[in-house]
Amino acid sequence: MRLSKTQKDVLFVLFGIEPRGRRGPVPNVDLFELLNKHRDRELFDNNFRISCHTLVKNGLLLKYRNPVSPEAGFSPHRVRARHC
Repeated sequence: MRLSKTQKDVLFVLFGIEPRGRRGPVPNVDLFELLNKHRDRELFDNNFRISCHTLVKNGLLLKYRNPVSPEAGFSPHRVRARHC
């Protein structure tokens, strides 16, 4: 699978904030703002959503939805190594 620039940026941000103590899903709005903060041209929200959903479909992200509020978020999909 070939990743787009937006998809690479999403994964880079999610894996980059994890060592700083942020564990679990990152709300969509926060992730979108982080991506747009350091770009020359603004990323459109529709392109962001499509990129994230494609990453979920291909097993690279997990999507979470808060049962209490309409907030959704994403976190990196971790594949655990099996011991032989």
